[in-house]
Amino acid sequence: MDSVDDIKKRFNEEVADLAYWRRLVNSMFAEGVARFFAVAIRSLQHRIERAQQEVFGSTMLNRASLYAYARDKSYTPLKRLPSTGLINIENRGSSLATLPAGMTLKHSSGRDYRLIDAVQVGAGATATGSVEQVVLKTYSFTVSEQKKFLEIILPKSDSKSICRFDVLINDEPWEYRRKFRNTTPDGLAYDEFITMFEEIGILFGNGRLGRVPSVGDVITVNAWLTEGESTLLLGQTLSPVGDYTHFGPALTITTQTAIQGGKPEEDLESIRNNSMYSEIYDDEHVWANDYKFPITQAIRTISWIQIWGEQEQEALYGLDDDHTGRIWISAYDPEHTAEETQAQIEAIMAKLPLLNVRPTYLQPNLLTYTVTVDAVIERDQVQTEVEFTIRDVLEREFGLNASVHKKKVNNRKLNRVLDATGYFSTDNADYDIDIIGVTTSAGLNDLVYLDLANSTINVSLYNG
Repeated sequence: MDSVDDIKKRFNEEVADLAYWRRLVNSMFAEGVARFFAVAIRSLQHRIERAQQEVFGSTMLNRASLYAYARDKSYTPLKRLPSTGLINIENRGSSLATLPAGMTLKHSSGRDYRLIDAVQVGAGATATGSVEQVVLKTYSFTVSEQKKFLEIILPKSDSKSICRFDVLINDEPWEYRRKFRNTTPDGLAYDEFITMFEEIGILFGNGRLGRVPSVGDVITVNAWLTEGESTLLLGQTLSPVGDYTHFGPALTITTQTAIQGGKPEEDLESIRNNSMYSEIYDDEHVWANDYKFPITQAIRTISWIQIWGEQEQEALYGLDDDHTGRIWISAYDPEHTAEETQAQIEAIMAKLPLLNVRPTYLQPNLLTYTVTVDAVIERDQVQTEVEFTIRDVLEREFGLNASVHKKKVNNRKLNRVLDATGYFSTDNADYDIDIIGVTTSAGLNDLVYLDLANSTINVSLYNG
């Protein structure tokens, strides 16, 4: 970039041969012109460089640019996941009560919940049900023009909260097909996209890749909205609302467990990386035997997953003709039961063209170890508070419901977690930790975790 002196020199050269203007050579006016243009050029250069930055996925910063880039790459950002939990349903009436799946409930805070599966509760009896923190919202569009690749856009105010949706035309369900793969000219297929304004869009076919909606068709979108990360403590009362208020007088519904575990929508940096690097994945193919990617993308709450083939299987269990062409899958999801996790994974694998691969699901083999912690803390610390913190961090990092499970646990990893609490950074504070049990899996589906309930945590004050 030209400096002020360079611009001033150029100005003097340009006016030196002009009879009227040559008197301005090396004048204060020339100095002012040079400084003005230096600032203007610097500003323009910055604007140009900043605009160039928005062209490339790896450098763009604007939200609108990142969402437009995601659409260019046919990447749909991950949606929120609702909090889930169990409720206790007491029937105080004199007849059987059948609660349908989808029944809506509301907490006094105004938060909405939905019954996941139908529940029957006998007179004077109690039953357990599963709920999720969602509320149903329906959008309706009438097709006014028959056009190829018809787009409808859902409101921006709701798009961020949508965790899933169904599409129906004239009350007939249509099926999501990414990039309209495996569909026919009459196929009832739609694709999903995100706009640069963070709105969810729905795209219909062109008559070759999926059917074109006709004039007068009514498009209905049933969307479930959620707050994502939210917590409702156990023992809270929920009330039937909407079409289900007639259940209210006979039922007492309370939370049996905390309703929690929701996930927020995908953040910008993750959208950037997934747009750049997940382009090769299309939800229908597996590359280099990476079966983990489509599974963990679809089930974001999985904290541990193992997938192996015949070579690893035979290394442990010996040769067997039945191992040929087979892969084994084992996973743990703290937000779903073992049966629900298996069903979800088997459904995902059923959609993949596996060719000669035969998937087999194995439930994880849960193995535990315990620890003994003897800690000494400064006298100005509160023993119960320190013990609670130690238990909390150990449970979060090494317990069964940890967000990520370590393949191998040793003293060094435990020390790192305890040191991070800050209680043992002084000269008089210290701790010893012993591990009892096996901390490394021997089998391919072994999930090893810390059994904190049977561990010992001793905290004492320094008495020196």
